[in-house]
Amino acid sequence: MRPEAHAPPPAPEPAGERVATLIAAAAIILGVAARGWAVAHRGSLFLDEASLALNVLSRGFVGLTRPLAWGQAAPVGYLWIERAAVNALGASEVALRAWPFVAGAATLPFTWLVARRIAGPWPAAFATVAVSCSLLGTRYASEAKPYASDALVAIGLAWLALRVLDAGVDAPRARGRWWLLGACGAVAVVVSLPAVFVLGATGVAVGAAVWVWRDAGARRAALACAVAWIAVFAVVWLGGIRGAAHAAYLQEYWAPVMLQPGRPALAARVVRAIGSVAATPLWWEASVAFTLAAVAAWAVGAVRLARRNRVAAVLVVGPVALAAAASMLGVYPLSDRLAYFAAPLGMIAVGVALDAVAGAVGAGPVSATAGGAARGAVATTLRALVALALGAGVGADAWHLIRAPGALEPTHDLFASVAAEARATHEPVYV
Repeated sequence: MRPEAHAPPPAPEPAGERVATLIAAAAIILGVAARGWAVAHRGSLFLDEASLALNVLSRGFVGLTRPLAWGQAAPVGYLWIERAAVNALGASEVALRAWPFVAGAATLPFTWLVARRIAGPWPAAFATVAVSCSLLGTRYASEAKPYASDALVAIGLAWLALRVLDAGVDAPRARGRWWLLGACGAVAVVVSLPAVFVLGATGVAVGAAVWVWRDAGARRAALACAVAWIAVFAVVWLGGIRGAAHAAYLQEYWAPVMLQPGRPALAARVVRAIGSVAATPLWWEASVAFTLAAVAAWAVGAVRLARRNRVAAVLVVGPVALAAAASMLGVYPLSDRLAYFAAPLGMIAVGVALDAVAGAVGAGPVSATAGGAARGAVATTLRALVALALGAGVGADAWHLIRAPGALEPTHDLFASVAAEARATHEPVYV
């Protein structure tokens, strides 16, 4: 790997960069507002949330380290955050959904920061718009489940890795960044199940750069980080994840989305997994044509990113590749929920592909003799229109949730009707 493999992308035109930044900022504000609205109007917990909440509410911090009841599995760090929120805010839907909302909201600016660093402002704007307007992003930020937290951990670790790469062999700057990456990586393993895939990709990306630097201090720091991550993961794995991964109920429940060779309908499983990574974050229950287009954009963007910045490509694609390998071993299902951790990173690849298409289309209407200002204005206008179209398209799918957040699980109405029937008949009502 050449030393320049981790260099930032070329600087764009200042005017175009300002427009891209404004579009991303608007998308972040709207995305946070949509998530706040969804949290405030989601209503009571649905079955899966309630099953996890029963474990949180009925146990203390120590009890949450033991295998969960009600067919649930979650990282102990996430459970401790939920328990702390309940202790601070009381046992309510708002308390249980507070951390997922914070995580979902924080994911948006981190998407912009990471994507801008490795792909430039316009791909970053496209990625930020896609994540901000996503139905899945809005939904998981308003559910008492760890999926929004997983996405924040993934994009946050990528940001920390990029900060280390930016510092390079500058010891005064790099020392604190290495410590932060090592410590946050160890905490991430406790808080997020798929963090191990992100850390694996991070280790490869950062390790490759450190190998090129040929700096003894950087190599020692990278080795210390790897040892800390592996040690914490070994404790977490032996302490509970291994049992949950091989639990009979969960194995049966997740069997349709495992990629184990030799299982029936393996080709269909692979197609579904690829769609979960590339298409579902953009459109829930996407058509076949849309799924193919999204997968093609993700693949093209990943290839273009690899040609420009191989370290960044490892950070974007590596977690998905490692999750797929774990799924082939039967320990991690690649469903839309459990693949969502990679959505912010995956949307960076999609953003790179959209930027390439917009650049190719924009080059046509502008003659070779036109001035730089004219070409820049056309390119900026076209990219802005692409960003608006992307936001409108992805947001149209999310609008179904924003319009009626409680429609996903109308249990408040159900409970009210059951109570009314019981009062009217003075007889027990069996549900």
